[in-house]
Amino acid sequence: MNKKIFASTVFVALLIVAVYSSVGTDVSARGDASTFAEEFANEFGLNEEEVQNFIDEMRADRFAQVQENREERLRERVESGDLTEEQMQEILDMHGMHNAEMDSYQYLSIEEREDMLTDHHNAMKIWADKNGVDLPMIGMHR
Repeated sequence: MNKKIFASTVFVALLIVAVYSSVGTDVSARGDASTFAEEFANEFGLNEEEVQNFIDEMRADRFAQVQENREERLRERVESGDLTEEQMQEILDMHGMHNAEMDSYQYLSIEEREDMLTDHHNAMKIWADKNGVDLPMIGMHR
């Protein structure tokens, strides 16, 4: 029962963070993710390490699901003949490099994050144009 309450509380907190992020609140003005975990734990009388571990686990689970969905969509494109195996691997490699940088994004302002995401998108667009691949076909809409 205690874990259900804890999980529900953390879920609500993450939902609040997502809402603030979507309306343009500058996360760097509030502090990084570890500060959030500390403040959240203090507010609700929880263990800070458990809160941070829970947040990290949720983030990792979400990342794994996004990766799995991306690979599935790309495999479908290979099977339909829209992409080659080599193109699929290049796309996955580019996303892998981008994802490796994402941990550092949490310390950037929203504007800096947008710039980084725009740079990634532009690199994907250049690659796609060079290889005759339509970005929306591979799940990139921007």
